[in-house]
Amino acid sequence: MAEVDPAAKVDPAAEAARLHDQLVAVGDPSRAAGEQAYLRHSHAVHLGVPMGAGRRIVKGWLKDRRPRLDDALAVARRLWPSPVYEDRRAAVEIWAEEAGDLGPEHLDELEAMVRDARTWALVDTLAHTVAGKVLVRHPDAAGAVDRWSLDEESFWVRRLAVLSLSRPVRAGVVPFATFERVADRLLDEREFFVRKAIGWVLRDIGRDRPDEVEAFCRPRMRRISTVTWREARKRLAPAVAAELDARRSG
Repeated sequence: MAEVDPAAKVDPAAEAARLHDQLVAVGDPSRAAGEQAYLRHSHAVHLGVPMGAGRRIVKGWLKDRRPRLDDALAVARRLWPSPVYEDRRAAVEIWAEEAGDLGPEHLDELEAMVRDARTWALVDTLAHTVAGKVLVRHPDAAGAVDRWSLDEESFWVRRLAVLSLSRPVRAGVVPFATFERVADRLLDEREFFVRKAIGWVLRDIGRDRPDEVEAFCRPRMRRISTVTWREARKRLAPAVAAELDARRSG
């Protein structure tokens, strides 16, 4: 294989088309119908590409083409407007692979993508992996999370606020109090996907800091939804979880 000059610019349209063609080649129409029914969102076309296969295609393209950050993101931006779900998934995977080089200046674009994503299958990687890694490296940018948590138009953006805090809080670069403030604000949320996200992050934090999770939950047991508590209790000591169960039902 000929060496690729890492300083050479790439043609975003051509590279996006290259990735699309590779995805089409490994698609399975019988899988596509089931996937579209399972995800229940409005993407017009599914190719039926398994997630692992799609991820390998993106990783292989990045390894072979070695694009600069701006060029990689330019290709992702060409893929994102596609009606094909796997094209959009490939765009998300490019952002995820490049997340270690992103900065606070990319958070507004991530927010716009989340707002447009229309499914957890795209939102969660953008929130937990991409935004989460940005906040680990740039914890001073966590002020964006408060804005996301107050978004009245999109529950996906509110889900972004919650999931983006898992990595930086567990890493100790963003204080638990930041998550506590956001989660308390959203605890009465009626949307399932936000309730579930709060539970997931409490579960993740509870791996290392169950005392903080207990301290958050104890005074709020009457407000915590079943879907949130089901996840949050998983990392608590059985006796503590049982006591809080009783407090919640009592």
